[in-house]
Amino acid sequence: MRTSLLADIGGSKSRFALAKSAGLPERVLVIENDTVAGLDAAVARYLEETGARPRAATLAVAGPVDGEEIALTNRTSWRLRRREFAKRFGFSQLRVLNDFEAIAWALPRLGAAHTRPLGPPVAARAGVKVVLGPGTGLGVAALLPADGRWHVVASEGGHASFGPQAADEIEVFARLRQECGAVSAETVLSGSGLARLARALDPQAARHAPETIAASALAREPSAQALCRRPRAHLQGARRRLHRRRRCQRARAVARRAAVPRRIRGPPALPAAARGNPDAPHHLRGTRPDRLRGGIE
Repeated sequence: MRTSLLADIGGSKSRFALAKSAGLPERVLVIENDTVAGLDAAVARYLEETGARPRAATLAVAGPVDGEEIALTNRTSWRLRRREFAKRFGFSQLRVLNDFEAIAWALPRLGAAHTRPLGPPVAARAGVKVVLGPGTGLGVAALLPADGRWHVVASEGGHASFGPQAADEIEVFARLRQECGAVSAETVLSGSGLARLARALDPQAARHAPETIAASALAREPSAQALCRRPRAHLQGARRRLHRRRRCQRARAVARRAAVPRRIRGPPALPAAARGNPDAPHHLRGTRPDRLRGGIE
């Protein structure tokens, strides 16, 4: 049974595992990206520590995956050239996809044991599914049902412009713009964004790392909990807006299909008296160049 290397390459950490054609991933190892020189070094360390020599690999990377060379969005010094990478490690098969594209593909297989509600539980609904994930940046992908199967739309939605949702957030976003310039979704909805949000809410407060803020919130420290509720509310709002946008896109697509003619025929027959008559109107002579000389059935 063939063994494949699985890798989730993020901006801060990389996770590796081995998988056979059936069953769960095995020998999972997490590597801090700051401890290795690059992606090749991280893969080499994992293969050395496990002694594995897989012939196939699937890499989910935090960034766009078009083209021969791939760079991580939030760690641009980490680059992957597909052919060189496969040749170096002896992979006869190499697949590279966006990290949240990979998560979106997994959604239909996730059950209650793999998930927990964010906010009040809601009943599962058929239709579009959206993945939003704050980490080093903000990952976004969608899973769309069409033609009897699922389709994944990967995106860099974390870089979309982002603004206040309520009046009491206007001053907060003004401080964020002062610090960062243009404010995108991942400026706030990310690990580093949590620290930025803490500074924007209280410029005089002591600076803390995102991990410290999260730990304080889990320990039910009131100010940390209040801080962490803001990104959660924005995530829920972003999820609702994405669902509304997808519904609108589907509605427009249906409307366009309904408006498209089923068959286009040739130019309609012209009245015999109008043919070649210089005194007849252009649309009857059929000589006006800027009109469609055809009919729709």
